[in-house]
Formats: sequence, C-alpha cells, structure tokens
Amino acid sequence: MIDDVATDSSTSSEKSRTSSPSRRARRVRMTGKERREQLLDIGRALFADKGFEGTSVEEIA
Repeated sequence: MIDDVATDSSTSSEKSRTSSPSRRARRVRMTGKERREQLLDIGRALFADKGFEGTSVEEIA
C-alpha cells in the first residue's frame, strides 16, 4: 500500500535531477472523495488485521 520508497543513493537523486520533465510520468491527483475512500479502505484492512490499538495514523495515511 506504500507507493513511494525513499532511497539513500545519491546516484538516483542525481538521475532524477538530470532527466527531462517529459520523460517522467505526471501524477494525477485524486479527488477528495477518492482519497477519503482510499483512507477508509486502508483503515478497515489494518483495523481488521492489527486491531484498533495496533494501528497508527501513519500506517493509514
């Protein structure tokens, strides 16, 4: 459910700075309704798996 992964590699950050904007895929922003539904779905799954006390806001968001 995590879409982005951080890396420590300086070469990957250098590559991202040198690549042209036309080569990178542009992200499409979700509507508020879509994001709300996504958060609710993730929350339900985590609560079912780990329980209310075992789930953090950071995991959901």
